[in-house]
Amino acid sequence: MRSLPLRRCGWPIAALSFFALLAAAAKAGPLQDCAAMLPWGVPTVANDAAPHTYLCRLAYVVRHNNVRHEPDWVAWPTSRANAAGCLPRSDSFRADPDLPPGAGATPEDYDEPNFDQGHVAGDGFFNYAAEPERQSFLMSNMTPQTAANNRGPYRALEINSREWAAATAGGVWNIAGPIFGTRPRTIGRTRVAVPAASWMIVVRDDRAIAVIIPNTLSFSGAHRWQDFIVPIAEVERHAGIGIHLPAGVAHAAKEPAWPVDHGPWTVAHQAACAAIR
Repeated sequence: MRSLPLRRCGWPIAALSFFALLAAAAKAGPLQDCAAMLPWGVPTVANDAAPHTYLCRLAYVVRHNNVRHEPDWVAWPTSRANAAGCLPRSDSFRADPDLPPGAGATPEDYDEPNFDQGHVAGDGFFNYAAEPERQSFLMSNMTPQTAANNRGPYRALEINSREWAAATAGGVWNIAGPIFGTRPRTIGRTRVAVPAASWMIVVRDDRAIAVIIPNTLSFSGAHRWQDFIVPIAEVERHAGIGIHLPAGVAHAAKEPAWPVDHGPWTVAHQAACAAIR
């Protein structure tokens, strides 16, 4: 099943069953196709007039900035059942055919030495099924990330997010995106904007934790993801975004780092791998 391209809108919507939405896709309005992935409503963006495209995938939803040629944000849920897949990484990086001409980046834009094709929503969240994993390699889900960021604290938080999902009955919900300086440099013929930092928020039950990770070539000090925890309000201020979260989640307070239990994910991952051998 192909993904469903979405256009501009900004009203809050109630969460619905994902499979019911797929069945009703022909009748659904724009962001209703992704209602289950936006359970508390659609994030608001300060510069809403900038050209953008909403893209509803099988397992995540994107607001793509057609001027910067990368996402403003990507949101995705991870259920306990899907937290520990075992399919091999496809590495199927490719331009997104659902974007307007000239709006999307290409893999060739990243043919330079400093920046990875950095997943905003990592492929490891979707390796429970082939098509969601392949969709994660669309360039509309990428930002230019340094190796220090992408393969360091950002990746570590992705791994821990999946471990929290495997240990939590309701799974977790992530939303992530870039933060830009006043005049960001660009890469490639498409002129993809290079972020100054990456941000991510993880929601687990009625709690949420947020980080802002500098997109630097190297780190001179402590650089675990736990070293970059900030209040949610700081993400919103720097990214120019308003994020709707469960009632009771404090946007102004800095959430302490959560402990990680590796056991549930390890057991589920071993079972998933055994099932496909």
